[in-house]
Amino acid sequence: MEPAMDAPQLAAPATAASTHRLVVSSPSKDGHASPGSPEVMSVLGGKASCRRKFVLHVQLTDEQGNPVSKDLAVTASLTYSHDCSSVKLEEGQAMVEPPLFTTFNGVEFPAHLRPSQMLQGRATFKLALSVLSSKCDNRLFAVCFTAATPLNAPDLLNDDGSPLLVAPGYSPAIRSISRKRSRTAGAPSGAAAGRGGGGGGSNASSGSTSHGSAGAQGLHLASNGLQLPSKLAFLAPVQVPSG
Repeated sequence: MEPAMDAPQLAAPATAASTHRLVVSSPSKDGHASPGSPEVMSVLGGKASCRRKFVLHVQLTDEQGNPVSKDLAVTASLTYSHDCSSVKLEEGQAMVEPPLFTTFNGVEFPAHLRPSQMLQGRATFKLALSVLSSKCDNRLFAVCFTAATPLNAPDLLNDDGSPLLVAPGYSPAIRSISRKRSRTAGAPSGAAAGRGGGGGGSNASSGSTSHGSAGAQGLHLASNGLQLPSKLAFLAPVQVPSG
C-alpha cells in the first residue's frame, strides 16, 4: 500500500446551498477553452517515458456562471468518469506510481500533493496519467478538481462572513491509451499497400507483353523481305555465311 502522506485539508463538501463551483475546460484546436465538451479526450498514458502531458483550465464561478475572483487553492485527483469514484490502487499494488501527476517548473509531482493557486479565480493544470484505460476494464477517466484551501482562510468566506462552499468540477471523459496503440491507429492499411504492389506487377507484365508483340512483328517483317523500321532493325535475323 502507498505510504501515508500529509495531504492538504479539503473544503467541506458542497451542498444544495452552495453558490460557487469549479468549471473545467480543455483548450480547443484554436487555442480557446471549450467548457462542457461532450467529446472524449484521448491522451497518452503509462510509464514516464511514454505518457504525454495535457492541459486543463479551471475557473471559479457563482451559481449564475459568472466568474468569481477569489484566489483559492485547487487540488486535482483522478476519478472514473461513469460514477466519479476515485481511482485507487488495488490490493498488492504497493510501490507503484500515483495515477495522476501535475507539473511545476518542468518537474512531475503526485497531483494530490501539489495544489495549484488560483489567480483571479482561474488556474491552469498541466497533467499526466500513469494508468491506462485498457488496464482498468477499458473505463474512461475524469479529473476532479476540489477547493483545497484551509477552512479558516479569508478566501473561503462569503462577503457576509458565511463559509464559502465550492462544488467540485470534473473534466470531460478521458481515454488513456498507450503509445503502441496510438501508432497502430495511424499506420497505413496493409491491404492498400498490397493493392499498390499488385498494380506495379500488372504494369510490369503489360510492359513485357508489349515488347514481346513488337519482337514478333519485327521477325515477321524481316522474313518477308520488307524493310524494318529503325526502331525494330535490331530484331532482323542475322545472315550467317555458309562454309
